[in-house]
Amino acid sequence: HFHSYPNCRSKNRGTQHFELLHDGLLTLLLDDYRALYLRSYPWSFCS
Repeated sequence: HFHSYPNCRSKNRGTQHFELLHDGLLTLLLDDYRALYLRSYPWSFCS
């Protein structure tokens, strides 16, 4: 897993919770997209 942006401390728990949820969803979406991309274009794989 990788993060597209560094973790930052939020000013309140609501924003922090939202950012954690968003980051989790974004990571899942990126993993799914990467899996589909690699399956479709195996020659573009880079580790």
